[in-house]
Amino acid sequence: MGNNFIDKLKKKSNKNLTVKPVYLNSEDYRVALDYLKNQNFIKFNKIKNILNINFLDSEPFGNILINEKKEIVGFLGTIFAKRRHQNNDLPHCYLHTWIVNKKYRLQTFRLLLPIIERKIFVSTFSPIKSLVGLYEKLGFKKKIFYSRLILITPSIERKKSNNVLYTNNKDCEKFLSDYDLKIFRDHSNNEVYNLCYVDVEKNEYTYLIAKKNYKKKIIPVVEILFISNEHNYLKNIKQINLHLLKKFKFFFIIKNCVKYESSFFYKNMYYLNVPKDFNLDLLYSELC
Repeated sequence: MGNNFIDKLKKKSNKNLTVKPVYLNSEDYRVALDYLKNQNFIKFNKIKNILNINFLDSEPFGNILINEKKEIVGFLGTIFAKRRHQNNDLPHCYLHTWIVNKKYRLQTFRLLLPIIERKIFVSTFSPIKSLVGLYEKLGFKKKIFYSRLILITPSIERKKSNNVLYTNNKDCEKFLSDYDLKIFRDHSNNEVYNLCYVDVEKNEYTYLIAKKNYKKKIIPVVEILFISNEHNYLKNIKQINLHLLKKFKFFFIIKNCVKYESSFFYKNMYYLNVPKDFNLDLLYSELC
């Protein structure tokens, strides 16, 4: 339905409204922040850290909807990045924080159209129900990420290992491939924990990104957001999980995967314009 539906939406566009991209540290940025601080739909404390995420200086941090009085009446947050795919850069835009004043809700789509028309990879996680229908009509597909809950059982390592574990420091960079090194540098922040587990003899490594979280707001867990090599992770799962237990003092791990597994938790990703052999993940999103 995508293109035909877009044409229909354009015919319904209110000519008195305009959409404008907003860049970090610009005058519009400060005005947009004031709008977000004063709106009543999402608590600003929940989104203020996300708003400063920016992997590409040349791209906006969001789009604003402006009425005939030059007032901001809507906002759509964007996180632009370049993902590696078959040795090429794949432009990606992650969507978040979609807010439109009630009077202008019928023009909600205006904030998204400029991004869709660029025909780049676009994704978002767990949109509110009122937006799901719009995404589907615009051609977005759905992928479910199942969150498997794993109990970490403390154990004693009986034989010595030549494996070495590195954490959030420059040592990780010595072992990572160009692909993983870019991910490491882009996700080295205070919100997540980077870990590199190296098998010195075989010159193999497992790189993962994790963070502490609370499922259902009460269950403390270590959520694994990215694993560079699933096979190597499973070979060293006891040592890695034990380290995460010592680091976070949490006995549960959440591991996200796209293959179905029995799970109490899951995330819905909606995405557009993705190459067939591209592995969808949680990177470059508000989750990281």
